[in-house]
Amino acid sequence: MRSREDIIREGKIQRLEKGVILGTKTDYPTRKLALRALEDLLADINNLSYRPRPVAQFSEFAKRWQEIVLSQHK
Repeated sequence: MRSREDIIREGKIQRLEKGVILGTKTDYPTRKLALRALEDLLADINNLSYRPRPVAQFSEFAKRWQEIVLSQHK
């Protein structure tokens, strides 16, 4: 399954293509079972209140945390 997901990186909204393997034929023997599993995966993205999530690498997160949080401690 392929879908697109919006994320916020460096203050800009980016749309990333995301690929996920649902399972094998033994996991989902019928098409309807596979579609149910797919609906569960896409429920968050298809929700009307969906907003892009901020994403950062750990080094970026640590740098911002030091500037914002650590600077307020003695």
